[in-house]
Amino acid sequence: FGASTMMELLIQDVNDGKVFDITDLATELKWETTIDFQPSKFEFTMVLDEQVKCNYGDIIRFKVDDKGIFYGKLFKKKRSSKKQWKITAYDQMRYLKNSDTIVFEASKSNEIFAQICEINHLEYKVVDEGNWTCPEKIEDKKTYFAMIQHALDLTLIHGGMWYIIRDNFGTLEHISLNSLVTDLVIGDDSVATDYDFEGSIDDSYNYVKLTKDNKKTKKREVYVVQDSKNVGLWGKLQFHEKVDEKMNESQIQQKAEMLLKAKNFPKKTFKVPCLGHIGISAGNSVQLDFKDLESEGIEKNSLAIVKKCTHKWGKVHTMELELRTVNS
Repeated sequence: FGASTMMELLIQDVNDGKVFDITDLATELKWETTIDFQPSKFEFTMVLDEQVKCNYGDIIRFKVDDKGIFYGKLFKKKRSSKKQWKITAYDQMRYLKNSDTIVFEASKSNEIFAQICEINHLEYKVVDEGNWTCPEKIEDKKTYFAMIQHALDLTLIHGGMWYIIRDNFGTLEHISLNSLVTDLVIGDDSVATDYDFEGSIDDSYNYVKLTKDNKKTKKREVYVVQDSKNVGLWGKLQFHEKVDEKMNESQIQQKAEMLLKAKNFPKKTFKVPCLGHIGISAGNSVQLDFKDLESEGIEKNSLAIVKKCTHKWGKVHTMELELRTVNS
């Protein structure tokens, strides 16, 4: 942990295809990933070199111990009197910020993901197929990110499975969080150097109210699911939504129960500075072992999802994790 035996940072000129090894010219390397529908970002500072032009669109490739970490393109460059470039590159998910209008047939989330990747000529792989079919929908003037997010949100609510998309060294992936669980332990005696914990019910709800306008009876039908115990403890925290009139009673009841299940607990998050581990990025899950947080219901080997991960390579390889506990 923390130390790297070999790093390789390459830049490929977008104009003539020439590749330059800039490993010895670069410092302050930082790689940031998140599950919140944003491209990963790779930043570094580089000493000016006459051969390396740093063009917009140049390909940036970074490996550690021969493992591909980042593959993307140069989007920002900043220069100072110190004769250095400050470079920012994004991975292939940057192109999912583009907007479009698409008519989708009833499809699983991975099919929507694949269709969007093919439209944009992006390399992709479906690691895990979605487990729920989203209804047909016209996405008008929406970003590709928003289109995919809508499909993944519906899949989580109705199918109960959490999928994400990520860039794995130049290939976009549709993958289940279940496939990204690791055996890495983050805690008092393992990897972590400190932690900052926060618990909150600000974004929780214990009372779900769904309504449907019945055109035949001309009445509004109301469906309620609640956790009476938590309503008594926290007060009534209500979520309300109007559902599609095509949904039947069983479907509405199932949706209400899934919504309650997804939000009827305190949100527990950590910021944890750690020694670096190249196998960890946003979407992975790790095990927690903080003895003094057991009173908060975070028992030994509790699972936590990496919401955001920031790696830094300097004299020592470190990372900062933003973690969210899994339904605890």
